[in-house]
Amino acid sequence: MTKMTELDLHKDHVEIMQKAKLYEQSQSMLPKQFRGKPADIVIAIETGRELGMTPIGSIRSLNVIQGKVAFPAKTQLAMMIKSPDYHWHTISSNKEIMETGVCTMKGARKCWPDGVMQEVTYSVQEAKDARLWGSSPSWKNHPADMVKHRCVTR
Repeated sequence: MTKMTELDLHKDHVEIMQKAKLYEQSQSMLPKQFRGKPADIVIAIETGRELGMTPIGSIRSLNVIQGKVAFPAKTQLAMMIKSPDYHWHTISSNKEIMETGVCTMKGARKCWPDGVMQEVTYSVQEAKDARLWGSSPSWKNHPADMVKHRCVTR
């Protein structure tokens, strides 16, 4: 990878600002959270670029909340699956979550010795104890997805 000069960095930032302005003009194609917020568009694009994401992928997959980039669970899971450093063996299906009341995700870093795994769980009971279960339309309409998302973000 070649080292960028100060002039190259300036040109790059100008290009990103131009893209942000262009994206902002296309309101119908821009997620609501970015409409009228060109600085948030730039923050998302810059952060996504550091993670190997395209500008459009960044805008569609990242959130900017109070000036900080947030990674939704779906984005985190996609990044884990795509990562060359991890091997995810299993994650509970929505049917399994509703039947057992638990989401389990098992995986390992590829550099770990064979047989060494990490297991992460999140349960319906934990969601109820935290008063999340049924607390919003997402928890009411898609409870298994929400339990899975909590498991992924642990």
